[in-house]
Amino acid sequence: MRAHPPTHSRRVLEVLVAITLVLNSLGAFAASAPQANRASAEQLTLSLMALHGQYKPAPPEAKAALALQLRSVAAKRQQVLSTLVQTSPGEVLRVAIPTEVRGAMPAAVQNLVEQHVKLQGKVEVAIEDGRGYSRIHYGLIVAGQRLELHFAGNAPTNWLTDMKAQVSGVQVGNQIALTLSDTTVGE
Repeated sequence: MRAHPPTHSRRVLEVLVAITLVLNSLGAFAASAPQANRASAEQLTLSLMALHGQYKPAPPEAKAALALQLRSVAAKRQQVLSTLVQTSPGEVLRVAIPTEVRGAMPAAVQNLVEQHVKLQGKVEVAIEDGRGYSRIHYGLIVAGQRLELHFAGNAPTNWLTDMKAQVSGVQVGNQIALTLSDTTVGE
């Protein structure tokens, strides 16, 4: 086993500390997440980060095996986050991988990891009425594609279909986790 330069080890430690701080600071949004999904998302995030820390300095002969492990963990994590974004978007915000870390992962893994986005489009508001319940669904139409918006905390009360909006959040598939403060709307 070869020694890693202190700068690399220090950078990996800084990223892990940053992830831990983000996980802790956004915990309030995740309070309503089912405990099992929340724990699974957190554990898979930590596993992915640990594998990524091993992958970067690994010798070429070890990278292939680590890349397979990274891909496997990222695929499981993506499934968990795809479900969690619908019920607990704050939890997705809490465990989101930083952009610079995602960008340093192998391309096959990057495709399985959520991304931080800033998008402009038109709002779509739909109301679902059922027996004894009513729900409001928010979407953003960007380049002909509908993205589902899931708000951590308060959802907007004054949005109308066809309003222009700019949103910042974490995209998992065609779903975006965000907070109301990460949006601006206009006519």
